[in-house]
Amino acid sequence: MKSAAWIIFAAAVAGRHLLLAADPAAEEQSRLPRVPSEEEVQQQPESQRLAARQSVKQVMLRRIIRLKAERRRLTPENSAACVALAAQLHAPAELVELLRLETAGPLGGRDLYEHSQALSKLVHAYGVDDLQIRLFVEGLNFTPQEWADIAEWLPTESVFNMVSRRSISNEELEFQFTLLADLYSRLAAEYEEITNREQADAAAERLLGLLHSYDAVMPARLVLSGGRGEAPSASATDSLLQPVIRQLVKQRQRLREADFFGSRRLAALDYIFG
Repeated sequence: MKSAAWIIFAAAVAGRHLLLAADPAAEEQSRLPRVPSEEEVQQQPESQRLAARQSVKQVMLRRIIRLKAERRRLTPENSAACVALAAQLHAPAELVELLRLETAGPLGGRDLYEHSQALSKLVHAYGVDDLQIRLFVEGLNFTPQEWADIAEWLPTESVFNMVSRRSISNEELEFQFTLLADLYSRLAAEYEEITNREQADAAAERLLGLLHSYDAVMPARLVLSGGRGEAPSASATDSLLQPVIRQLVKQRQRLREADFFGSRRLAALDYIFG
């Protein structure tokens, strides 16, 4: 029985190779580039790695924006635009090639699965969290033109990063709670002064400077949200965070009810800080 099963399997594999040989387009689609591992990416010079990460974020952000605008249908036009942008930004060659394979038309079956896995592995190897990007785009109801402005304006160096798997000490976590409390306090103070569109846009420009600090305290934010195993200190959350969180929630609610006075930039930042 085992021999018979092996013969059937071998025949199926051989048949697939014959079909690919007879269909040059199918053969081309099956040639996925080798995707580097996270360890290999980390071995790259820092300047090269960070530039590549930035280009991957930019390409994926615009790809997902177009996917939303086109009702989640991946069109060859979307892929072609992403190929052009990836090449312009000098994105990793593997990303350019993966995107180029889509331009011939929709992939299906095993090819689609393998392509999706390779793309996800590549994006994550460069430390980019494409799920964060997808939630960001899906969570905001902007027009295509508004999204184009946000994509050009938003400095993505400190957003959409994968969560570090490095464990942190209790002392470091407590210090991050202190930093997070200060950051929330500054956000609430900025929000409190906003009463019109001009002030909202000006505040958005100032708040850009907090993105790096907010990214740096990601472990503390994950602990508070229950997304990380460490238990937060009750004293830290009660004395430091809860008062400023209540203050921020109040101001955030006020701005949301006013639709951020029409400022899409402030709305985008508020979603990230949320």
